[in-house]
Amino acid sequence: MQNIIVNKTDDLYTLAEGMRVCEDTEVVFVVSPDILFLRNPLSFKFLERYAESFGKKISFVNEKNEALSFAEPKSFEDVPKVEKEVPKANLAPKTELSAIIRNSIGIIGALLLLIGIGVSVWWFFPKANVVIKTNSEMLVKNVDITANVSANGVNESNKEIPAVLLETVRKASDTIQASGEKEVGEKAKGTVTVFNKTISKKTFGKGTKLILISAETEDLNYYSLEEVTIEERQDLAGGITYGSVEVEVEAEKYGSNYNIKEDQKFEVDDHDTSDFLAQNAEVFTGGSSKIVPAVSEKDKEALKSTLEERLRGNVKTDLELKLVGEQKIAENSTGFETFDEVFDKNVGDEADKLNLSLQVRAYALAYYQNDLENVVKSVLERSIPEQYSLADTETRFEIGDVLADKPTPLSKDKISLLVKVRSFVVPKLNVQEVKDNLVNRSILDATKYLDGLKNIASYEFTVWPRLPGFLSATPHIKSRIQVEIKNE
Repeated sequence: MQNIIVNKTDDLYTLAEGMRVCEDTEVVFVVSPDILFLRNPLSFKFLERYAESFGKKISFVNEKNEALSFAEPKSFEDVPKVEKEVPKANLAPKTELSAIIRNSIGIIGALLLLIGIGVSVWWFFPKANVVIKTNSEMLVKNVDITANVSANGVNESNKEIPAVLLETVRKASDTIQASGEKEVGEKAKGTVTVFNKTISKKTFGKGTKLILISAETEDLNYYSLEEVTIEERQDLAGGITYGSVEVEVEAEKYGSNYNIKEDQKFEVDDHDTSDFLAQNAEVFTGGSSKIVPAVSEKDKEALKSTLEERLRGNVKTDLELKLVGEQKIAENSTGFETFDEVFDKNVGDEADKLNLSLQVRAYALAYYQNDLENVVKSVLERSIPEQYSLADTETRFEIGDVLADKPTPLSKDKISLLVKVRSFVVPKLNVQEVKDNLVNRSILDATKYLDGLKNIASYEFTVWPRLPGFLSATPHIKSRIQVEIKNE
């Protein structure tokens, strides 16, 4: 039960509306004696019937909480009849005529009051709800934005945002097992006599190649360890004497197979044996060999690649830790410089392991996410067709991958960012304009207007109360019209 205090300033419409919005089903009106319009029983009857339409029950009490009841108005049948003996009907007593007039005035006043209340209800009470559903369309766009260290602020027209240079350095070392092989040992040595069969003196420099003629499976080459000059041949009476000289030679490679027996013949460099020939008088000795682990070029490349990759991951993490607030680093926008590269072994060195000490510097241009979004929004709004607008959702657009258009080498001053953006656009609809076109119109005209709206999927249109005939219309007051636009 809920009490409603009736004030002097209240009218019948105010009481009816107050009763309607009450949450309780039983309402008590507290009435003071000086409320003039409630002296007419018809006012109470109107309120009772209006309450019944909402499933509510009302009662009336005075300020002392005493129940009030009101008699029904007298009908014309309750007026005393005139006797036949009265010679003229128009000579009725003044008191009866006054009662009739008072009753007539009361009835007319009540009717006018009811009409006024009806007009007020027809004017103020109706309300309308309109739900317009629009089809959103996806918009995918690539936006090129420049992040510049020297930029003072966001420049939407030039699509430029400020950038901050971040740098960091890391040093590390690593070791791997050597995977190469190397032949080590001793080279066979010996002495040969070189014969000059030509008629001219000949000088052979150090490192002259001598090729074993009797080698069966492979070429065995030797090289002279000194420069020698051989006299020309001598044609004497007793016969021909070849010029000759002894020279020490050394095998081309390690191995015992270069240890050869005596009296072996050799070609001298690329000369024909009819011109020059070499021969050993004693065996060659000292040749030996074995295979040991050694550093290969692949070992160096693999170790450097592994260590570089690890250091780059570390310095990239270091850069991310330097980010402040909403700063971000674009993909592929980090530059790396490798320096202070020191291997403890060279390629071919006999070794079981290879160690590398390395330093890597990383740098990147960071940007602020909010600056990027402002430029993206500006570009989107300029590229959307005039009859559309960005969907009014919590996320008006989604920024995907931000990739750097990476130059070589990466610039430390500015960088071009390729931003992939996905958004949804909907037809433009002005809520206030829709309300203006729906206020105080017939249901038919309002429906025709809604049917004529372009680029919408559907709509729902309800009016309360739905009155019959010409009384059926949209609200006369714009604030009683609710318009909601939903994007699908």
